[in-house]
Amino acid sequence: MPTKRRRARQRTLAIDVGGSGVKCALLDARGRMASEKLREETPERFTPARLLTLIERMAAQMPSYDRVAVGVPGIVHRDVVYALPASGSRAFKRFELGARLSDLLGAPVRVTNDAAMHGLAAIRGDDVEMVITLGTGLGTALFIDGVLSAHYQTLPDQDEPFSPYGDAALEKIGRGRWEKRVRDLFDQLRGITNYDRLYVGGGNAERLHGAMPSHVRRIDSTAGILGGYRLWEWGDVP
Repeated sequence: MPTKRRRARQRTLAIDVGGSGVKCALLDARGRMASEKLREETPERFTPARLLTLIERMAAQMPSYDRVAVGVPGIVHRDVVYALPASGSRAFKRFELGARLSDLLGAPVRVTNDAAMHGLAAIRGDDVEMVITLGTGLGTALFIDGVLSAHYQTLPDQDEPFSPYGDAALEKIGRGRWEKRVRDLFDQLRGITNYDRLYVGGGNAERLHGAMPSHVRRIDSTAGILGGYRLWEWGDVP
C-alpha cells in the first residue's frame, strides 16, 4: 500500500470529468462528502479553454477548499494530459492541465485518469486490483499494491465514433448482448492482467443485472469524486 503524505488536514475540491457530464463536490479533511454535488453537461466538443472555463465556473460555486483533484477520461501522467479523445480536440496533446488549473483556481491541483480516480475510492491497496468504468467509453486502471500502473481506454473520437463497450454500443446491440460483452471482458482482462479483484464503475455499471463473480464488485457512482481525497493522501499515484 502506498505511504500517506504527511500534511495538515485539508479540504479537497474533487472534479470528475466524464464524457457526458462534469461533476464536482467538496470533500472534508477525512475524505467525506462535505457539499452537494454539482453537475454540468460536458460540451460535445470542447477545447482546453472551454474545459478550464467550465471548471472555474463550477469551482466558484463551491465552499472554500485547499487543494483540487481532477479525473479526466484520457491519458494522464504527472498532471499533464497526453490525450483526451472524448473532447474531439487534439489541443489536449501534452496539455498541462494541473498547472493551468492551479494558476486559475489559486490552489494546488493533481490530475489523473478518471478510472484511476474511481479506483482510488474503492481499492484495498494490496495485490493486483483493476478498475473499469463503463460510460461514454471504457476506462481502465490497474493498481499493484495500491500503485497505479498502465491503463488504456476505448473512447469515441473524431476518427472512431464507436466504442464497443460505451453508450453507443449499448444502444445499438441492446442491454442483453452488451452485458454479455462486458462480462466476457471481465475474463479477458483477468487473463491479461491476472488481477485479484475487479471493480466496475461508471454510469452504465448499474445496467449490469444479476450477481457478480466473487472477484468482481460494483462501485458507487460517487467514487469518481471520493477518489480525489486519496489522490492527494497516497504518495505513489502518478
